[in-house]
Amino acid sequence: MLEPDYYHLENEELYLQSERGYRLCAHYYRAKKPKGVYVLFNHGHTYPYISAIKYLPLFLPRGINVIIPDHVGHGRSDDGFVTFGFYEHRDSMAWIGKLQEIAKADGVEHPVFGVMGESMGAAISLLMAAKDSRLSFCIADCGYTSWNEIIRHQIITAYPRLLVLALPLARAFIRIASGARVKDVNILQAAQSLQIPALIIHGGADQKVPTEMGRQLAQSNKLFRYEEIPGATHANSIAVDYPRYKKVTDEFLTQMGV
Repeated sequence: MLEPDYYHLENEELYLQSERGYRLCAHYYRAKKPKGVYVLFNHGHTYPYISAIKYLPLFLPRGINVIIPDHVGHGRSDDGFVTFGFYEHRDSMAWIGKLQEIAKADGVEHPVFGVMGESMGAAISLLMAAKDSRLSFCIADCGYTSWNEIIRHQIITAYPRLLVLALPLARAFIRIASGARVKDVNILQAAQSLQIPALIIHGGADQKVPTEMGRQLAQSNKLFRYEEIPGATHANSIAVDYPRYKKVTDEFLTQMGV
């Protein structure tokens, strides 16, 4: 809890229905002096909106409003199969539509939209940014290069001898259970196609999503800036070196004109 007071900030619960028919919930935070900029934050796997509150000090003091959706299977949203970006990035694109409605109601003629995510949320954010022309910038913290590669890494880490059998079985089960195709969640490919600036952050001691994945994402596009936080484990960079994390994001947001 880097900024304890932020856990008690007033916020508004918003709802919409996903294309899969799930009821989704999001928490919307208004800046005290808003300037027509809106950021959508995508949380990680098993870490609903509450995990994203630690990032609010990066945005609210700058006049940037923030919306934090709970993805399917998390928080106040309906329970369901988590697809590590396959469906989630489309749900988040629907939330950008909700932000457009909010901006219109606020009387903002030319709103600016950005996206940030942590872990699975970083992957979701990059997938969104590759498809959604409404987005102007992206920040991705400790994202993986593809769903296939992160499954592969998890199997090798826990059951290396079962890789040949377990990987195709996992992909088949996911396809049957959810309709999602593991091979289609290719974040590295999405990152290569981005036409907006992105800040890629990764912990130097991350073993859950290996640091090398962050480096690969950063090297895939000339529009990207990369920041590696020494000693930080998975999704822990902001806590390990908050001053550096804030400085880097401040510089990036200033560069984006927000």
